[in-house]
Amino acid sequence: MDISGFLIADPLFNSFSASEIDILARAMSTSHYPDGHVFIKEGERGDAFYLILDGEVSVTRKSATERGAEHIRTLGPGELFGLIALVDHGKRAATCTAIGEVTAAVLPVSAFDLLFQSNAPIAHHFQYVIARQLAHDLRAYNHALMNKLFGRKSAAELLLRTV
Repeated sequence: MDISGFLIADPLFNSFSASEIDILARAMSTSHYPDGHVFIKEGERGDAFYLILDGEVSVTRKSATERGAEHIRTLGPGELFGLIALVDHGKRAATCTAIGEVTAAVLPVSAFDLLFQSNAPIAHHFQYVIARQLAHDLRAYNHALMNKLFGRKSAAELLLRTV
């Protein structure tokens, strides 16, 4: 699969120039993963980020109130995961597992660090992508919290008041 073509079409990367897309695509590799493959595991250090090209990935976290893992969401083509741990060099906040066969583009931490430190425009674009991802996650967590606290109807009303 042509990573450059996929990146150009992905809204997350629409602020990248053609040359930046080319640089990023050359730093990434494409791999196919079987059903059940664990890309990243909660609590471990980050070593790469992934961009889903085809298939779905389940995001789960250890549940504080029940045994096992709690399903957070399902990611699909065009979505990425694992980026924040590369920026803060922290531990993974969730486990991401393939649902069926998955094709993903991978950017290892060494390539990410090199791009981030040597190419200011790409570093700026990554910061923007991270900000968008954090904003999306914050909205999702707020929505889930309001649903748990106030129920669906009340949560929707509260969300409308905050917009």
